Amino acid sequence: MNIPRAHRWLVLAGLALSAAALALNVTEACASCGQRSWVSITVAAAGVLAYAALAVIAARGLAGPFFAGVSAAAGVHVVLVVLMISAGRACPVCITAAVASFTNMGLAIVRRVADLRVVQRAFFPALLASAGLAYGAIVTQGAQQARTAAAARQAALAARADHLPAEQKKRGLLLIYEHSACSYCQDFRDQYAPALHREFADRLAIRYVDATTTDWVRRTPTICTPDGRVYEGLPSYEELRAAVAESLRLPKP
Repeated sequence: MNIPRAHRWLVLAGLALSAAALALNVTEACASCGQRSWVSITVAAAGVLAYAALAVIAARGLAGPFFAGVSAAAGVHVVLVVLMISAGRACPVCITAAVASFTNMGLAIVRRVADLRVVQRAFFPALLASAGLAYGAIVTQGAQQARTAAAARQAALAARADHLPAEQKKRGLLLIYEHSACSYCQDFRDQYAPALHREFADRLAIRYVDATTTDWVRRTPTICTPDGRVYEGLPSYEELRAAVAESLRLPKP
């Protein structure tokens, strides 16, 4: 059976979007997926390889394996979309890739260019397998985040004790671990820092630390509040402001 041109183009779009997602992860250019974590990089790299394989299969005209692969990709994208929604993040690149994948499988079913049994046999196993892998990654990442939070709290307390002048010990210290190429770090300096200075005046000190000098910061900016809470990535100003206000009411160590 011939593979219609629209399906080939949708696979090439998936390949390009997966490559873009991988680049965003490596360069930390996306607030949602640009975390430079082993999980996100592995998923993006797997997407590049999978779509490249589908492109080769399409070039050889192997309709059965092609539509099985398209259906499996759609199952994986379902899990990725659910994870994005549950995390409250929306990556335009990942969403576009998911839409292309769902469209590809949907067109195959509507146009009856693929055997529905092949679609079902590929879609549901891929959905269940990726859901199981996602659960394992979440558990592993949760344990790593707990270790990161503990390290961040120790770093925050040590920095406050070591770097604030004696007359400023009564001030709360907000630590910002940043990277020179991080646009979100610059957003903090340009937008968040002036607003925090205006609101908390002499009650809060902000210290910037080069993230490359640490071995535990995974995402920039990583923000440590005066009471040791950790934000990996830039939260909303309202969320950070509330955390700072709450921490300043607590007894200082």
